[in-house]
Amino acid sequence: MEYDTTLVVCASTVGHVIDALMEKYPSAKDTSDCTMCKHKTERKMMHFTFQMNYDDSISTLQNFLDERLVNDFLICGNNDCRGIKTVTTIISEMHIFIDILLWEGEDAVSSHRSSEAATIFKIKLCDIPEIITVKSAVYELRGVLAFQRPKSSLRNSVGHYTTYVKRGSRNWELYDDLKKNAYSF
Repeated sequence: MEYDTTLVVCASTVGHVIDALMEKYPSAKDTSDCTMCKHKTERKMMHFTFQMNYDDSISTLQNFLDERLVNDFLICGNNDCRGIKTVTTIISEMHIFIDILLWEGEDAVSSHRSSEAATIFKIKLCDIPEIITVKSAVYELRGVLAFQRPKSSLRNSVGHYTTYVKRGSRNWELYDDLKKNAYSF
């Protein structure tokens, strides 16, 4: 490298990138409210993580969201409070980001799974649901981020992200920073 040149290695997951970029615009917020001690909390969620085993189908995504958004009733635990807190998820009206992770073999049953180690999820664009309904709000699929695994399995190898963007009602474009122009299909 030349003098005064800095090399920055930026290996990351889609989830980490979305967390950093969308901090002011979360996909949802979890709010909890205790009936006894009145303690309230709010936690931003920049994206949902949909974890699949190899024998699951992307069609279960709608069920995952429906179940994830049901109110939870839990023991509060704030300053030893034994009251019941209600945890409610408030979904964004603008967008929902969903990180899909696929697990195979021993990873499918492990409780110590990491998004960095998930198997590459191979699915056709046409198999991803175009419409998702969440708490009576309708969301249309407008884009997909795709990760391509590095050719080498060396620790310092990095993969490559590409983006599929829906233009209009039926046209898709592939954006790849290794290519000069977008590809329409």
